[in-house]
Amino acid sequence: TFLVACAHCDQGNTLMTRRALVAAHSALLATTVTFSCWNVLSEGIQSTSAQLDVTIRQVMILCAVKDGTALFALAACWFAMIFMSRNRQGFVCTENKGCPNGWRDWTLLAIVGLAAPFFASLATVVCAALAGGDTVGILNALAPAMGSMLSISVGFEKPSWCLTVGVILAGASGVLAVIRSPSKSGHTAQHSYLLGTLFGVAMSLAQALFFVAMKPLLQETSSRKAMDTTTIILIAYAFATMASLLGCSALVAIQGFGTTFSSWDAQDMWMSCYAGLICGAMNYSLLTYANKILPVSACIVYGALQPPCTGLIAYFAKGEALTSTGYATMFLAVCSIVAVAWERSQVEYAA
Repeated sequence: TFLVACAHCDQGNTLMTRRALVAAHSALLATTVTFSCWNVLSEGIQSTSAQLDVTIRQVMILCAVKDGTALFALAACWFAMIFMSRNRQGFVCTENKGCPNGWRDWTLLAIVGLAAPFFASLATVVCAALAGGDTVGILNALAPAMGSMLSISVGFEKPSWCLTVGVILAGASGVLAVIRSPSKSGHTAQHSYLLGTLFGVAMSLAQALFFVAMKPLLQETSSRKAMDTTTIILIAYAFATMASLLGCSALVAIQGFGTTFSSWDAQDMWMSCYAGLICGAMNYSLLTYANKILPVSACIVYGALQPPCTGLIAYFAKGEALTSTGYATMFLAVCSIVAVAWERSQVEYAA
């Protein structure tokens, strides 16, 4: 994919353009690996029917701690950037950065924050707890199709054969992953698996909405300059943190503090810190940067890599076997990314 991106940088483009393309694809690859690690780690949350109430409590607390940790890390980085640039005036616009202007920008920021940082992260944990980490990776293959359809429907991109082929290959990799996934036995297990799958589908839709809703914020308008990526993800995480804290507070009000935190232990805490710092602050900052450089379809198609990447990590970390179907899934996922990047890299800087 890196070679494809570089090959389509014609001689008129600068070295900075070439570096930006490679950096954007590298950021997407890094987020794919770390999200796949999280898919495997989040299987540690208990998900039997007798402990379903415990699972819900753990998920709500984990999301609140995760979002709070991510917001703290992003705010620290934001203030560090202000200090380094000697800007002592707080949250103000500069010559190179835009600020939210009007209800439209604030609505888009709320959608960005509530879509992926809050709901997609919450749905990921629920899906992993009820249906397994492999199912999370599998359903991520739906995100390229959803994201491409949303992007085309709002006019950000135009349909093409390369995009169609890339989405079909990404979907095929997901179908193969479903075929190789173990079936759930038992009536209760089937209900839990179905509920987890529904959350997984909603997770893919939220991820697609994250990229599409953010795109107008990264573009300059008549009333403001293009917003800085750090500012976007910081405000978005403020909305996500408020939502997760409200949910956790409601749970404490209903069940009581002691009952809510009765099953919370040190392992849950370090998992929350990992999710907040790596899967939250770092990954969503990288995704925001990549979305600024690349089209929506080129960003979201990397979701097709999560099933094979999750399988590889599970193989090395937990000894789970790799099958011929798994290798075919990896091949189709990589081909889908190349198919989209081959065409999209020619117009990534057209705008």
